[in-house]
Amino acid sequence: MKRISLKAKVFILLLIFTGMVVLVMSLLMQQGVNQGFDNYKKSLEKAFNHRLVLTLESYYDHYGSWQDLIAKPQLWHQILNKSAVKVSKKLSQPRSNKEWQINDHKKQKKVQEKLKRFIPDYTLFDSQKQRISGIESWGSPGLVFKIWSQGEIVGFLLSTGDQSVVLEQDKQFGKRIKRLILGVSAVMLGVSLLLTFPIANYLTKPIKAINEATKKAAAGDYSVRTRINRYDEIGQLADNFNRLATTLESNAEIQKKQMADIAHELRTPIAVVMAELEAIQDGIHPADGKHIGIISGQIAALKNLVDDLHQLSLSDLGTLRYQMDELDLLKLVKQVKSAFSLAAQQKNLTMTLIHDEINYKISGDHNRLYQLLNNLIDNAISYTDSDGMIQITIQEKNEQVVLQVEDSEPSLSVDEMAQMFNRLYRKESSRNKKTGGSGLGLAIVKNIVEAHQGTIQASRSELGGVKITIALPKI
Repeated sequence: MKRISLKAKVFILLLIFTGMVVLVMSLLMQQGVNQGFDNYKKSLEKAFNHRLVLTLESYYDHYGSWQDLIAKPQLWHQILNKSAVKVSKKLSQPRSNKEWQINDHKKQKKVQEKLKRFIPDYTLFDSQKQRISGIESWGSPGLVFKIWSQGEIVGFLLSTGDQSVVLEQDKQFGKRIKRLILGVSAVMLGVSLLLTFPIANYLTKPIKAINEATKKAAAGDYSVRTRINRYDEIGQLADNFNRLATTLESNAEIQKKQMADIAHELRTPIAVVMAELEAIQDGIHPADGKHIGIISGQIAALKNLVDDLHQLSLSDLGTLRYQMDELDLLKLVKQVKSAFSLAAQQKNLTMTLIHDEINYKISGDHNRLYQLLNNLIDNAISYTDSDGMIQITIQEKNEQVVLQVEDSEPSLSVDEMAQMFNRLYRKESSRNKKTGGSGLGLAIVKNIVEAHQGTIQASRSELGGVKITIALPKI
């Protein structure tokens, strides 16, 4: 079965929801109209009954008996007709004998036909419950109304059936209301159908664009970007995708550059070794200690580079093992400083340690922190001019242990300091600059600091060189 697209799903769901809303509204409107119309008909019938009773009371007060109704049956239909078209106030006024009669027999016939259609069946009884007009007998089911005159009951009016509820006009009115509601519902469904498509398109079009861009990025095209100018969640998703694509593109460029830099770093010692071996094989250089020492030195540099790459890859993957224990950072700094004291003396560098006589307790891995300090101090010694100074400071600040390693000239620019923790970042003539070696030592340092939930940054030192500041949480 073919999968339904998101656009089709949104369209169908919106259409179903709209259809349900229209259906519920139609049913509620139909029920409300029917109930209101029924109440209206009942109130109309009640008012008609009341007017008929008043008309009969007025008639009895005027004539004093029901004899004319017995003698003239057509007069009964006239009273019913007048009650249907006149208010009780007018009917209660005195009338002449001519007013209660109908001489036009054609008109009388039409009136009787109308009465059969619009007026319920009524039967009039006297005070002795004897029938005067109508067809029903006393005791038939229906409503009984008393007719009063001068404080006495002079008759009874029996209303049987509910003819007004089933009138043809009522049925026609109900049908027209239903047709009207169905017409309105059809129009609403049509409008919703016209609106649902652009709404579904509005919701799914940017998602489709992001999906296409994702396919291109998955295929390796990191230059792809989405152009969706919206400020809702979909717009945020598009912005996040663009940032992700930018990051992937940048990482891809960095990876290409790193591969080139690694190849260059490996090529140099290998070329020197090959040249020396060829010279020895050709008899140009003797296989003495001097030339073998050159080969050994290049192989050692190559081994250090491979080791650094291995350490960096492990730290990037998070597979470096960290055995976190409580330790005193000051004690560890003193050990590393002592280990590099001879190297500092050989370059006539003054190396000092500034600290308070307290314990600088942190949670960390002894071996990894030793590697961190070793890289920092070795980097400072290697790229500080002779007769210079290296200063190590350790202090507590804001619930952190802050370690600073700073040195004297030469220094770096702000841009260079911002990039010095990037792997394989090296300036030209690196032997005379602050960055040197394989270009991986400070990248490893950064990974170790972050593994200890700390921060690292480089800035200009008051000594004239570079100051590296590391902050680690204390315990």
